[in-house]
Amino acid sequence: MHNPDFSKPHYLIDTFTRHRLASNLLMIMLALAGFWGIRQLTVQLNPAQDANEASVSIAWPGASAEDMERLVTEPVEQQLRSLTRLASLTSKTSDSLSEISVTFDKGTDMIDAMDRIKQRVSQVRDLPGDIEPPVIQRSEYLDTIAAILISGEGGLAELVPVAREIERDLLARGIDTVEFRGVPDEEIAIQVDSRTLFELGVPLSAIATRVLSGSTDVPAGNLGGGQLQRKLRSLEQLRSAEEFAEMPLQSGADKGLVRLGDIATIERRQRDDQRLVYYDDRPAIMIRLRRGPESDLLDAADILYAWQAERAPGLEARGIKATIWLEAWRFAWDQISLVFKNGVGGLALVVAILFLFLNGRVAWWVTLGIPVSFLGALAFFHAFGGSINFISMI
Repeated sequence: MHNPDFSKPHYLIDTFTRHRLASNLLMIMLALAGFWGIRQLTVQLNPAQDANEASVSIAWPGASAEDMERLVTEPVEQQLRSLTRLASLTSKTSDSLSEISVTFDKGTDMIDAMDRIKQRVSQVRDLPGDIEPPVIQRSEYLDTIAAILISGEGGLAELVPVAREIERDLLARGIDTVEFRGVPDEEIAIQVDSRTLFELGVPLSAIATRVLSGSTDVPAGNLGGGQLQRKLRSLEQLRSAEEFAEMPLQSGADKGLVRLGDIATIERRQRDDQRLVYYDDRPAIMIRLRRGPESDLLDAADILYAWQAERAPGLEARGIKATIWLEAWRFAWDQISLVFKNGVGGLALVVAILFLFLNGRVAWWVTLGIPVSFLGALAFFHAFGGSINFISMI
């Protein structure tokens, strides 16, 4: 009895030649799987890559950059330097804020690395008691979709609420991340002249301490137990100049109640030395849209243009111009269009040569095999986690 040798390619060819139904079914399955794979593949500018970076941000309201460096940044860095597989450690310290960037070697398990960072930061001793809880985040690579530039005659005070409104609308429609450029950071400025301080007989540092202690959200323990346990928190953080003006400073039988607004000029204003955006010599805000790891770049672009068609006329009626800017998604679309056009042209030349040198029946089946092979390859490409990007297009 003859035992077939399945390792030889000619046996498979002979099998599919004798069983035409099997070869036709395989071809149909490859084509269907390819069409399914095309619908599932995400379009993006750059290949997906695991970020191996994390950041630690610690805020200490009212502290100088020198105090932040000596009392916050350096102790945290000392703890983080002994992390395993650490590639680099950099920090940036400014008034009231310390930012530390941690980069690990490629291939590091970032879930475990984040746990180790949180553990090391929690082990830092002698940090100032009034610092805010550290914010530890893992960095992500997000492709830019496009940007919306809004400008108007009313200035930034009018544009900021509109930008926030646009942000909420786009996030509700399915955009992953929205970032702002040109929205200035604001601060509450409290100014007390020297004559008032002399009359009160109170140093400026005492007033500053009273303001900080009277405008802080602090935890207040737990209430209940088990599944009914709830966290309590004292919400005394003041947000506006009017709220600060009503803050009581001292009260006595001889002096009566003295509020902060009675002795100080309080205003909400922009911080100094900030980058602003202008369009046609008018203040503007750039709203940058970014794509998440699992989102499709072209789908996100469709969401953006659907928003523009629905909302832009209403903004125009309010005197605000919304312009689509920095259309990065077009780079991916142009690349796909170029590959498709070249592929169709190349396929036409191959088919012409096949029919020129082969008989019609053989040339037809070879021609049909080319797109079926590509479709089958796309199905396997999706199965192995591929995506349509600049590298895969090449």
